Amino acid sequence: MKLMGNRAIVTGGAQGIGRGIVERLLEHGADVAILDLDEALAEQTAAELRPQHPERTVSALGADIRKKDAIEAALDELEPNGPVDILVNCAGTAILTPIVDIGEDEWDMVLDVNLKGTFLTTQAVAKRLLAADAPGSIVNISSLNALAGTDGLAHYSAAKAGVSMFTQVAAAEFGRHGIRVNAVAPGTTRTPLTESIGTVSGLMGDEFIARTPLGRLGVPDDLAKAVVFLCSDYAEWVTGVTLSVDGGNHIRGLHSYWDVWQTQLSEGGGESAG
Repeated sequence: MKLMGNRAIVTGGAQGIGRGIVERLLEHGADVAILDLDEALAEQTAAELRPQHPERTVSALGADIRKKDAIEAALDELEPNGPVDILVNCAGTAILTPIVDIGEDEWDMVLDVNLKGTFLTTQAVAKRLLAADAPGSIVNISSLNALAGTDGLAHYSAAKAGVSMFTQVAAAEFGRHGIRVNAVAPGTTRTPLTESIGTVSGLMGDEFIARTPLGRLGVPDDLAKAVVFLCSDYAEWVTGVTLSVDGGNHIRGLHSYWDVWQTQLSEGGGESAG
C-alpha cells in the first residue's frame, strides 16, 4: 500500500488519532500537511516527525475548520507544491452533557467542529480536485457513537451520524470523478485527551473493555492503519462506507457514559464533565 507521490492533509493532525494517521501516511510515502487549530502544536509535531522521514515533506498549518476562509487560505498556501489528493477529516471535539443541560453555544460548537468542519474542508478540497480533473481519496473520522447511542453525548452522536451520512452522499456525487469518500468509526481510543479526562481508566475504561470483544481499548495506530488502507489503491473499489474500527464494540453497544462517569467521580476518579 504505497502512497508515493500523494499529498495529504490531515485536520486535527497535531496529536492523538490525527497524529497517528500522519505518521502512517508518511511511512507509506505520502507528503503530509498537518492542519490544526493549534498551529504551534502542529509545528511541534511536524518538527518531531521530519527527522524520521527526511525524504518526505511534513508541513504545519493553523486553521479553524469552522471557517471557510481559513480553510481556503491553508489550501492556497499548500497549492504551489502540488494538489492535495488525500484529505483526512480528523479534527473533532466532544463534551459529556445531558440533553437538558446542553447550552445552545455548546450544541453549535460540537456540531460545527465535527460536522460543519468536515463539510467545509471536503467541499474545498473536492472543488480543487474537480477543477484539476484529478482523482482523490477523502476519509472522514466518524465514531462508534454514530452507530450506538449513549446518554450524555447527544450533540456529538448527532454530529458523527451526520458525518457518516455526509460520507455516503459525497461518495455518490464524487464517484464519477474518481474521488472516493469513506469514513472510519473509531471505538474508544487511548489518546492524550482521553487519558487526561479519565475516560479510558477506572470504571469507564473497565466498561469499555468489557463491551469490546477483542478485549482492549484502541490506540491511534489502529485507526491509522485503516485510514491508510482506505486512501490506498488496495481500496480502489471501496467508497461510501463507514468502517467500524472498534474491536467489535459496536456488536455489544455502549454503556451509559453518564451513569458510569458519575459513579467514577463519586469514587474519586476522573474530571467533571459537561
